[in-house]
Amino acid sequence: MNIKTLSLSLFTFALLFASCEDSVEYDSFEDIEDVPNFDEVFNDGFKDATFLAESDDARIARAKDSAQAQIDYFIEALAAHPNDTNYVFIVKSGFTQSDTVEHMWSEVQGFSDNNFQCILIDQPYWIKNLNPGQFLNIPKADVGDWVLYDYVVDAQIGNFLSRQNSN
Repeated sequence: MNIKTLSLSLFTFALLFASCEDSVEYDSFEDIEDVPNFDEVFNDGFKDATFLAESDDARIARAKDSAQAQIDYFIEALAAHPNDTNYVFIVKSGFTQSDTVEHMWSEVQGFSDNNFQCILIDQPYWIKNLNPGQFLNIPKADVGDWVLYDYVVDAQIGNFLSRQNSN
């Protein structure tokens, strides 16, 4: 495991347990000012993390609605910072095998034709035909959550499911 994979795995771990303030909507990437500080969010504790949830869980539906409502902001930020190591862009989406659906995080490498080009950063538990490091195309409409971590201002933007868990 290389350093980047380890740091992304730790970042994914932190996302699972972090909780955020209420959702803030931005009109454009340039509107960022008072975003939650990642260290403050992370140090707030490992509260109310959802590991297992039914697919019809209202929190998951609300989180996806919020993520989809603001996904153009995420895409705009991605376009403004291609290959910039000061930013990490990740999306959460569901993967299906037989009757099993597992939601996992992937690091976004690019976006075109309404698809995110990603690398899976989670270790699948139930889905056996996927592996960490695997390249994936994830349709924009399938994104259930997203996080933009900005190392320049030490801020995390997005992470809507965590916000639902804190309510």
